[in-house]
Amino acid sequence: MRPDELVAVIKSDRKIEVELCSRKLTFIPLAEKSGLINELGFWVLEQSIRECIYWHKSGYKQLVIAVNLSPVQFNSPEFTKSVLQLLGQYGLAESYLELEITENVLIEQNDVQKKNINMLAAAGIKLSIDDFGKGYSNLAYIKKLNLHAIKIDYEFVKNMAVNDESKAIATTIIDIAKRLDMNSVAKGVETAETEALLKQLGCNSAQGFLWSHALESDAFKAMLEQQ
Repeated sequence: MRPDELVAVIKSDRKIEVELCSRKLTFIPLAEKSGLINELGFWVLEQSIRECIYWHKSGYKQLVIAVNLSPVQFNSPEFTKSVLQLLGQYGLAESYLELEITENVLIEQNDVQKKNINMLAAAGIKLSIDDFGKGYSNLAYIKKLNLHAIKIDYEFVKNMAVNDESKAIATTIIDIAKRLDMNSVAKGVETAETEALLKQLGCNSAQGFLWSHALESDAFKAMLEQQ
């Protein structure tokens, strides 16, 4: 993993999940406009799968890797095929991969995107909605799709202990996830007070600086060895 690639830690009572991210987020819109996002996204996905295999071989076989995807990638008819080929090439079971999509995919779905989402879910790959509540949340599509988790946007999580509106929104999202038999993940948890409140509300998992900043791969492995 190169120095500009980081790992975000997602903690729950049952497991530690990792999410590959990058310092160079400004490249994403440029890659989408230039048409390079599919090539870049494939490279990121391949690196993620390789890292997950490395951690499994190091003894941490419970780890799941989560990868953010651009909505543009779902427009490729060959996307699901490419994902499954990568998993087969490196020998990673589908259940250890989670793909994160934005609400825009739910809003602007075309036939190709729908087919990709359905095929990925049917293959056993976890799908989650990132930054839920930040845009237009299409509850009708969430009900129809076989989604694994809803990730609550940082803006609602960071103030929920002191802001009644943020708390109400976060509570509603957690309740939606429960009723649809999905996991809820709170982003941007920075205080023990927020963590305690999320547990009280029944949130399944969380990520944030309370446990760790984003880490380079070697630093993440060192953190695992200390637990």
